[in-house]
Amino acid sequence: ARARAHDSRRRRKGMGAMYVYDIAILIMALEAHASPIKKEGYKVGNIKLPKADLDWMKECTEWILKVQADWLWRYPGGDGGSNTKTEQDMSNTQYAVLALKTARRCGIEVKEEVFYKAIQETVKSP
Repeated sequence: ARARAHDSRRRRKGMGAMYVYDIAILIMALEAHASPIKKEGYKVGNIKLPKADLDWMKECTEWILKVQADWLWRYPGGDGGSNTKTEQDMSNTQYAVLALKTARRCGIEVKEEVFYKAIQETVKSP
């Protein structure tokens, strides 16, 4: 799994397309690897990752935020193409929001506005 994750990091550096699903799952896997579930539950910033993993998660979080389309995410989640509401996808949005919540638990700043806007746009979506 670690080798596959490292391959994902190389691809993000210009060696191939990346998708919301890939990056979101990578963020969640980094958290799971660092901290098994604890009885006291999760709180913002209470999961400590090794510095290299935290830096990697920050890069991934920035990418997820960068590829938002009108506060939601779309398939395939690349940097190109149209950002129209008709191309937005709820499953990609779900993965992105779960990943951003995971990043917050690991101490990475994600503004609450991102979550509120995603909720608002989800409710407004056809």
